[in-house]
Amino acid sequence: MSDTLIGVIVGGCIVTGGNIAIQLLAHLLSTRKERQQQILKKELDRLFEVEELAGRVTEIVGSYRANQDITLPLEIDALLYQAGRFRRYPKLKQALRDLHNCAARLLSESQKQEDNRETRKEIEKKYDAFLKACDEVIGRR
Repeated sequence: MSDTLIGVIVGGCIVTGGNIAIQLLAHLLSTRKERQQQILKKELDRLFEVEELAGRVTEIVGSYRANQDITLPLEIDALLYQAGRFRRYPKLKQALRDLHNCAARLLSESQKQEDNRETRKEIEKKYDAFLKACDEVIGRR
């Protein structure tokens, strides 16, 4: 064989090997990106779920019909359980704990027919702090 033919074969092997390596690297990177996007989507779904729960609890416990909703104590407790799901975000976890505490106090005051005007104001502040913590996790500021 001539030197030229050997050079063409070796060059072709190098180019083919390079193309295979590039394709493999691109596949690995796209797989990693897809996995990260799936994790992010799941995390966002969980955040929107807890936002919905917090909004529902805040609205119901702040209403004058809170004593009539038999599921409210369960939903208030669900806020505390959600704090455990978001332990990796300390501010969000604490905001959920604070909202849970305030909602439980407001429900108790409503059931005892105590003056709860201050707690009603406080729960709105706790809800706003919770939303701010959610926005920080998502990256909205």
